[in-house]
Amino acid sequence: MKEFAALSGERLAGHLTEVTDALHEALRILAALDAPLVVAAQGAVAGAGLGLVTAADVSLAAADASFTAAYTAIGYTPDAGVSWSLPRLVGPRRALDLLLTNRRVPAAEALEMGLVSRIVAPERLHEEAVEAAGALARGATAAYGATRRLVGRALSAGLDEHLDAEARHLAAAAVSAQGREGVAAFLAGRRPDFTQPEGA
Repeated sequence: MKEFAALSGERLAGHLTEVTDALHEALRILAALDAPLVVAAQGAVAGAGLGLVTAADVSLAAADASFTAAYTAIGYTPDAGVSWSLPRLVGPRRALDLLLTNRRVPAAEALEMGLVSRIVAPERLHEEAVEAAGALARGATAAYGATRRLVGRALSAGLDEHLDAEARHLAAAAVSAQGREGVAAFLAGRRPDFTQPEGA
């Protein structure tokens, strides 16, 4: 805030555009990855921090965490994709309530409304986030990426278009090395090893 107050006019607008462009480019890169994004939320989460939570595929919150949009409280509008992702998670009416009132949402309510995936004890937050990320890293990342893209398009695609996309992704996954390994492991009664590179 002190930095924002120290600038004015075109300098302030230019600075905010530069910072926001860098943040938004990082979010675009994260969204394009096949690897799922795991976020651990602790303490007071506001502004761009809320954007990172809403961008996550798996979001863990410490039981004592709280969430607030904070943008309009200082006369600003959202960034970090919050005005796009928040309505998709909690619905447009609830998103507007959070964005316009800037009320603090405790972790339990954030879980109930779908803002976070699960709540963990504060002292276990880091450990559980690392465990979740590690388990996903050992999983079928190509299938994760396709699933992320399917879910991301689900609200804008018609049913016919979406069913066709599901069929294409499923067929591609079935003939991939990870898909073949998954079926072989299932039939052999063992855990799949998805860590081998494609074609190995």
